[in-house]
Amino acid sequence: IRDTFFVSNHPNDGEWDEMIYFLDAECGSGSSSITLTLRDHTSISALERVWGPGASEYGTLGTIPYPSEEYTLTATFTGDTYLRIRIAGGITSSWTL
Repeated sequence: IRDTFFVSNHPNDGEWDEMIYFLDAECGSGSSSITLTLRDHTSISALERVWGPGASEYGTLGTIPYPSEEYTLTATFTGDTYLRIRIAGGITSSWTL
């Protein structure tokens, strides 16, 4: 599976500082595997993950700093597999208490 998407600005607060991702992955036994790659338009890998037979990962939350404008997401599946990924733009804010 391959998809391309563009990162634009927040409607009110300007450019995104980062992208935030959430993922769940599970591979069955035998020869099951998942390969996930997120690359920007210059082919720099922003996120790479590989799961082999019997591997699983649930509720992983991470960030990718300073997003460029265009990304390509590629996922390769073999055997009994499950992958869910959500990606969103984020703006870093901080406060002094």
